[in-house]
Amino acid sequence: QAVEILNKVKEIYNNLPEFLTVKLTKNNKDRLYFENGSYIIASAMSYSAICGRAFDLFVFDEMAFAENKTLEDFMKAIFPTQSGRASSQNILISTPNGDNAFYEVYCHAKRGISSYNATRVRYDEIPGRDEAWKEKIIRDYGIKFFEQEYNASFILSIPKEETNTITLNINTSPLSKEEAKGLMEKLKQLFSKKLTIEEIEEANYNITFE
Repeated sequence: QAVEILNKVKEIYNNLPEFLTVKLTKNNKDRLYFENGSYIIASAMSYSAICGRAFDLFVFDEMAFAENKTLEDFMKAIFPTQSGRASSQNILISTPNGDNAFYEVYCHAKRGISSYNATRVRYDEIPGRDEAWKEKIIRDYGIKFFEQEYNASFILSIPKEETNTITLNINTSPLSKEEAKGLMEKLKQLFSKKLTIEEIEEANYNITFE
């Protein structure tokens, strides 16, 4: 997948007017080198691929699907070197995949307690994906698939044995922040679980428990 992204970069480069381009000195399957010393590397996530390197721009695609231990080692390798470069930027991209490191980074950015900016792209921001399209996808693949893959919703995994015994169905109009906090306390009493509230849009909240 990293090589696919680099191929898109190559396509963009090849379509730029000549006065906007820097001459290529090397064009390999997984990297580009330019005569001004800049380079672009595409790599699968591995410690050895980036250890000791510092990048001005680092793009991590489908971060939520990396195994936690591998991701932890990877972040320890890349982010300390990034912090030493004043102009460095990180772009972390992913389809949601439950409660993991990407979810934590996203929530911190959403709440304004980190230097990242949270951006959410939903299905209806793409031309042609209207309500009829949405209904078809839900019919074909189910609401959970649609919410995660197309509506950028973080859905926590529930063990199969629990789904046979516990069903929580809340069907109500959007709650105010105060009402949502009150509901969180009531759910804590019922489930004895750790709960968090994530603000999605004005007057709309996602309540998750683990």
